[in-house]
Amino acid sequence: MKLQVTKKQLFLFAALALFIVFYFIRFVQLKNSYQPNGTDEFLYYMEAKGISAANQYSTPITFDGVTSKIGHFGIHGWGYAVVDGWLGKIFNAENPSILISNCIILLLTLIILFRLKQLELEHKIWIALLVLSNHVILRYTFSYYQETIQFTFGLLLSYQLWCIYKKTTAPTTKEIITYMLTVALLTQFRYNGFLWIFGLLPLISFKSLRVWIIAAIPAFCVYGILSNTLFVAPFPYPEAFNYVFADALKTKPFGE
Repeated sequence: MKLQVTKKQLFLFAALALFIVFYFIRFVQLKNSYQPNGTDEFLYYMEAKGISAANQYSTPITFDGVTSKIGHFGIHGWGYAVVDGWLGKIFNAENPSILISNCIILLLTLIILFRLKQLELEHKIWIALLVLSNHVILRYTFSYYQETIQFTFGLLLSYQLWCIYKKTTAPTTKEIITYMLTVALLTQFRYNGFLWIFGLLPLISFKSLRVWIIAAIPAFCVYGILSNTLFVAPFPYPEAFNYVFADALKTKPFGE
């Protein structure tokens, strides 16, 4: 039996191949030369280096000396630092490259996408093209910022919601628990990740799930608030922005 490939499919494959080539060339150009640029990138780098080079999970640098109540983590929490630090141990513990981490995460995201069982191949290619052509991915994958891993969670959670709602019957316990665990993990990376729990709100239409959903939504809100309160250092408003603006304006900080 011959494999039938349409012109549209050939176009999609060609577009995807071009994006992959572009990303590969960009990776080769920057993987050994890019350095942290700006406050956030430097914080991500130092926290990753603390783990990769010295197994130090508490943040090695702060704005004002204040860290989280538990773990002494920084203003970004512990999630990004652990991922980047552990990957840094593999490639260069003394000088971990978050750019390499971002590219690995993007590659894993695409692998996960093409292994999703309930999507047709053409839809997977379209989604891959949307991800790779997104300006956030294009800009921040090749930097020390962390938006790439947020896209990974966004893809996983969107797919899970699609699987839940494309049926007319109530989702299985496994689907609900998997979704909740993904939301719980995302919250350790992104402050407001727990808000994805509201994606389950329409399920209150199923009597068998109503009590569980009504209980889960406020529980996850409490979980999100506690996570941000206990595992994330408070951002030093307004002192930090005082110095940020002063640097941008090339003047002394206000009040000095």
